[in-house]
Amino acid sequence: MNPQLERIGRLDPERSAARFAREFRPGQTRLIDVDGAFAGCVTVYDAGDAWVIEHFYLAPERQGAGLGAEVMRRVLAEVDAARAAVRLSVLVESAANRFYPLFGFVETHREPFDIYYRRAPQT
Repeated sequence: MNPQLERIGRLDPERSAARFAREFRPGQTRLIDVDGAFAGCVTVYDAGDAWVIEHFYLAPERQGAGLGAEVMRRVLAEVDAARAAVRLSVLVESAANRFYPLFGFVETHREPFDIYYRRAPQT
């Protein structure tokens, strides 16, 4: 995450740590492992009006090989089984802004540093 924040001039380790601590949901955070080795994490929870995906991180050496797409398919299978909408946000200049629309996410609005997406319930 730090390289993305550096690129847009938003790297502030104290602010990032405070935000993560404030938003961290250990009971809803899933560790991603490949062959017994840590590969990343993703937080998924039901917020009532929609499911939410947060803190979806893959280790740099695990990016670009399809692991993120596999994790997303699994998460969305759960969301679809619940017939729920799902929402998330992404840094404005993140490569993830090309990733999420591939899974049916549509931009709902923007703020100075984040783009917000929603995926309608699938029938």
